[in-house]
Amino acid sequence: MRHGLSTRLTVMATLIGLILCPAAIAQDPARAMLVGRWEGTATFGESSPAVLVFSDEGGSLKWTYSFKYDVVLWGDAAGTVTSFSPPTLQLAGAWTKHAVPGAAGTGVKFTLKVDGDRMTGTEVADMNNTPVAMSLTRKK
Repeated sequence: MRHGLSTRLTVMATLIGLILCPAAIAQDPARAMLVGRWEGTATFGESSPAVLVFSDEGGSLKWTYSFKYDVVLWGDAAGTVTSFSPPTLQLAGAWTKHAVPGAAGTGVKFTLKVDGDRMTGTEVADMNNTPVAMSLTRKK
């Protein structure tokens, strides 16, 4: 009888810890698989190198993004994961630097699908509302 009570108390303490600790939730395997560097292309007409990096900061998934078509057209953005219901992932943020005057500070959103080490979808900037195709691979 005593052993059963001890086991139940341990299970309850673990559940309470998971509820009260967002970092424990971040260890969810689906979320954990996002953390790290993803490289590939952003395509609007021509393709350009693109990098999307995810980090877990206190239980919140953050991201940074960069692309560079050439010396004239490039951009960097950052934000948070707003929704992740595998395999669909949504990100929202803002351009932190951009070659287009006035673009820094404007919004950018991503809708992506994760399939193992592959991620595909679109990026849409508020400044032009034009979908850019994304194709990325997880770097190990």
